[in-house]
Amino acid sequence: MTDPITTVTKPSSLSSEYAANDHVSTTVVEAVAKADGISPLEVSPSLYTAIDPDALDQLFAASGSGASSEFGLRFDDEWTPTELSFTYAGYDVTVSSTRDDGISVSLLEK
Repeated sequence: MTDPITTVTKPSSLSSEYAANDHVSTTVVEAVAKADGISPLEVSPSLYTAIDPDALDQLFAASGSGASSEFGLRFDDEWTPTELSFTYAGYDVTVSSTRDDGISVSLLEK
């Protein structure tokens, strides 16, 4: 995994950028673990309680590839940002595609 570039904007907020080849679902769990100061294996509840990890991975895999996903999303030759927000493990999580084909994960403590 690529080391994230992390900026903390206030005590209850964290934003990290990751390479596009990382699984977004794993990246979300790792970001929550980092924010909580625990191992990713200790994060509870499972990501499945908040969102389908396979669908999350597929959505962001399609966003940088010019492909269409099974969800009917089409991306043309121009950069099309993708953003998704959901609540997980005590955080409002926002996952965004970045212009350089990376992924940004932002956490805001609830």
